[in-house]
Parts: sequence; C-alpha cells; structure tokens
Amino acid sequence: MIDQLLDVSSSMKGEPLACAAQAALLLARAASLTSTRVRITAFNVGFQEIVEPGADFEYARQQISGLEAAGGTRLHTALEHVLRTSPARPSEVHVVNIICDGELAPNDYETCTKLVKDARARDVRFIPILIGDATGAYLDWQRAFGSAVPCQDLSSLVSTLKATLTALRARIS
Repeated sequence: MIDQLLDVSSSMKGEPLACAAQAALLLARAASLTSTRVRITAFNVGFQEIVEPGADFEYARQQISGLEAAGGTRLHTALEHVLRTSPARPSEVHVVNIICDGELAPNDYETCTKLVKDARARDVRFIPILIGDATGAYLDWQRAFGSAVPCQDLSSLVSTLKATLTALRARIS
C-alpha cells in the first residue's frame, strides 16, 4: 500500500506542481497495472484525499489533473491522517511517499518526527522527495523522516520516484 502526499501549497504553482502531478500520475498508472493499492492525498495548510485505494486510473487522472496550488505548507495533519486511517492490509508493506518543495515550521518537523517514530515501530516506510529549493532543508527532513531524497531538477522527479520505489521494493522482497 502506497500513500502519496503531494504538496499543493502556493509555492508549488507552475512547474513544481506540474512535475508533482506527473509523478502522481506515474504512481497511479503503475499501481493500476500491478494491482498495487495507492492513495493520493494533497496537502497545504489542510489536506484532501484525491485518490482512494482501488480507484481506476481514469478517475485518478481526472483528480490529479484538477490540482491547484494555494495556501501555506503544513504536513503533520495530512501525515497523521494517512497514518491513522491507513487501509494497508496485514500482508502489505505501508509506504508513505511525500513530495514537497518547502521547509516546514519547527513544530511541523517536531510533530512529524513523533508520528514517524511511532509509525516506524509498525514497520511503515517513508520516502520524502524534496524538490527544487527544498533541498536546502535536507538535513531537517532527514532528521524527521530518517531519510530524504533530494531532487533539484524538476524534470527528473518522475525518474527519481520510480528509482526510489524500485530500490525499496528490491529491499523488501
């Protein structure tokens, strides 16, 4: 089961959101082809599930193509939601992928760190991908999530996501 959290704050307007949407489409398509369950949640100061597990690809495509950037960035409420409501089955590994372009507030990092620690105890895996200028916050993300993948070149976001998920799958198998 893959939970993907997409930053849709106002700083994502334009190319960053277009690239993040392309990565979400890739994930939705790959999930559809491999019968992998995926849930996609957009976040800014709030959050909204835009694709539920089991949704068909055409529905996912429509939902993802309708994303708009607005507001600030607050991750912990969306992260808490996906961890609390995870539809992962006992036989599934729960992977949380986050695509974000900005630094988080200190209290956001603090809350995320606690959520991640508790979730890791349940064997949840995290793949935060930092795009564009967010690579400057790399160490903060690494402390909060245990890892972080920098991706300064937006055009390589899709290939970065694919390579990271493929490497995780090889380690899990």
